[in-house]
Amino acid sequence: MSKKYIIISEEKLKELLATQIKYDALIQGGVDNWDWYSESIQNFAEDLNKEGLLGESADEVFDTYAEKEIEKYYIRVSIS
Repeated sequence: MSKKYIIISEEKLKELLATQIKYDALIQGGVDNWDWYSESIQNFAEDLNKEGLLGESADEVFDTYAEKEIEKYYIRVSIS
């Protein structure tokens, strides 16, 4: 299977990287050990997956949702 590349704006890339950095900071700070962390993640995934079509686990739901968002907003270019 060939790799797929997606063209996005510099602004969107900056937004995505900043979000990842904030998430990494929260995880490093131990937010994943807070009592409500797992419940919040699961509730958010359930809200995204109201029709039950995105997967069973929260990770599957988030991955599938992200793939659908890519299809909506970005142009795919195949480079061999």
